[in-house]
Amino acid sequence: MFLKLSLLAILAISLGIAIYTDSKNGIISNKLILIASSTAAVLDAIYYISFAPTEFTVFASNLIFLLVIAVLFYSYNLWAAGDSKLLILVGLLIPGNVYSAWNGG
Repeated sequence: MFLKLSLLAILAISLGIAIYTDSKNGIISNKLILIASSTAAVLDAIYYISFAPTEFTVFASNLIFLLVIAVLFYSYNLWAAGDSKLLILVGLLIPGNVYSAWNGG
């Protein structure tokens, strides 16, 4: 439970900072993405290895789907590279059971 809350807290903080810097300066900092994704990777490894190995496939499939969407949106110039990196970060920070608990599929 603590790891899931930590992931969601990092998500909220990262999105808040990204919204602020993007609206103020027009960019999303690579430093923010690097720090948050490094922290997310460590927490994800601990979470999926120790506490929720059955949810890893849901997490991985969602992350791959978001990666494809991010690359497509960037390649068609629908948004910038920072937005793609932020979307991948969001995929890293949302726990797998959030997707599996949704009744919509």
